[in-house]
Amino acid sequence: MDNDEHADIRIEEGQQIDESIMDSAEDSMDKNAKIAEEETRDSEVPAHSVIHQYLLDFPNGLQKQIDQYGMPNCYKDGQFFVYPPHPVFALHTAIHTSFSPDPLCLRPIFIWLPEYLPGHPDHYKCTCGGNLSMNGYNDNPIAQRVHTSTGTNYFIFTNRYICDSCRMNN
Repeated sequence: MDNDEHADIRIEEGQQIDESIMDSAEDSMDKNAKIAEEETRDSEVPAHSVIHQYLLDFPNGLQKQIDQYGMPNCYKDGQFFVYPPHPVFALHTAIHTSFSPDPLCLRPIFIWLPEYLPGHPDHYKCTCGGNLSMNGYNDNPIAQRVHTSTGTNYFIFTNRYICDSCRMNN
């Protein structure tokens, strides 16, 4: 009341404010500090964001497709892109599972695995003349984010190659 310039208007003369319903200054500061800590914890980015977890799981699913069909499903369907569910379907599913906007954060992934393309050569050559061998998938980053001038963002996923002659020399 001491800091409220309109307190005399709001409280009729002779009425008292029940001090028991008000926090003491120390109690309110402690409560505010705890609330601020909780808000800070809740707003922190998780160690593995939705997109990061999506990309971490992607190579395993892709490898299962390659083991089963001899190529990624998108290549089998004549496409280079793997698309996340359309927002309408993602939100419909989210209603029944977690009602989270996480599926809306996912982006398409462009798959570039030349060894599974139709008509690919038997061996790829290094600039030194040696053969290149597949050396696993990229892991840091798992897939590179691509920003286009049209505002479309996607990830490009590929594998690593290593020169056989360089491998033997090292």
